[in-house]
Amino acid sequence: MSVEVEAHLGLNGVRANVKELHIALGFDKNYMVFIYPMLASVFENNRGEKLVFHAIVNGIDDADRTALHDYITLHSAEILFYKLNNEALSKKLIFPVGTHFNIATYYRLFFPSLVRSRTRRLLYLDVDLVVLGNLRQFYEKDIGEHAVAAISDSFVKKCERLGVMNEDGYFNAGVMLIDLDNWEKQCISEKALSFIEDYPEKIKFCDQDALNAVLANNWLKLSNKYNFTQFFVELQIPSKILVKDVLIVHFTSANKPWNALARNKLRYLYQHYLSLSPKRNVKRYVDFKWNLRFIRTYLRIRIKEFYFDHKIDKVIPFKNWKKSPWDY
Repeated sequence: MSVEVEAHLGLNGVRANVKELHIALGFDKNYMVFIYPMLASVFENNRGEKLVFHAIVNGIDDADRTALHDYITLHSAEILFYKLNNEALSKKLIFPVGTHFNIATYYRLFFPSLVRSRTRRLLYLDVDLVVLGNLRQFYEKDIGEHAVAAISDSFVKKCERLGVMNEDGYFNAGVMLIDLDNWEKQCISEKALSFIEDYPEKIKFCDQDALNAVLANNWLKLSNKYNFTQFFVELQIPSKILVKDVLIVHFTSANKPWNALARNKLRYLYQHYLSLSPKRNVKRYVDFKWNLRFIRTYLRIRIKEFYFDHKIDKVIPFKNWKKSPWDY
């Protein structure tokens, strides 16, 4: 499998040192706008850190690539772009019918072999998230002999088809701290790719499934504050209290903050960092419609969030209003 690497050094061609924070990003052209709020959140909350981004990007043009490079270097950070043979990969990988997954979701498997000459530790971050604090304390965690430290996926509690039998034994691969030495010793990428090839019928969530299968009972479980997903959001708890100690808010599932009808009251965090990014003038919602049915649904979602977020339920209780984030 051929891999072409393009390395773009940052300011003054600075090479690696122990103070660098290495972050991996894999995405395609569909996320070209949405990555900017994520980056803005990293820059805003990690001032003074030497940030090095490793990116595998699919389908973006030269103008978008240059704009991304310029935005990152403007913040005294560095980005290295890598190219994979997507055509060859597509023939080997599994894309479950009826899902939104594409080749970009598998990029996580290839970062360890691509970046090993530059760093021995890597923080992988999906681009549909925002960072609310300094990443150093996460990045420098002692994870022992584990290849990966991650957070239990609150949607998939366990997964017998993958051999994950313990409750909370299945992790979300959208945020992973990777020890490259342990990853290589345990041949994680090779085993995951072999699992995909040998058991295609078991693949539902692409590389996340494969990684959970080969790392079953062999990854370090961390607090959900490092990957606070939609499924941890409690409607009755005010937003500011909910994220008080959270480091990363991850907009998993279809409830993306750029969708007007998304059931996730933490969308305001995405919108805040969007306003700090070069994409501040793009439409806040990509799907907003001026029709009665849409507006009614939109208002119902916002009113219910406002009701609980401002503790109006303590003053005017509506017994028929459930508190689940799914009962809008």
